[in-house]
Amino acid sequence: MGWFEESKEVFRSLKDILASAFLQRVQRLHDMPKKAIDVFWWPFTQHQLVSEETVTVIDSRCGENFAVHKVENTDQISEQFDGCASWWTQGPDCKLQMVLD
Repeated sequence: MGWFEESKEVFRSLKDILASAFLQRVQRLHDMPKKAIDVFWWPFTQHQLVSEETVTVIDSRCGENFAVHKVENTDQISEQFDGCASWWTQGPDCKLQMVLD
């Protein structure tokens, strides 16, 4: 039990660091729709008709799926299958991605 008591502050600090990083990540996800409207050009789109609420924010990908950030009653990141096989999931695999970074 002594080790747990001695390590309590380290784990509390780790929890605080993880919570802070998560909150920063969520804030970035909230900022993305506005940035997307200001920066991206979507072909075949009447841009003045696109509202921030209709922008799909893709957080990450894993295999054939991507994680989409949605704000409904709460923040949630849900996994969705990439039915159109876009470059999000059909691009570089994990090994090649490390080479590109």
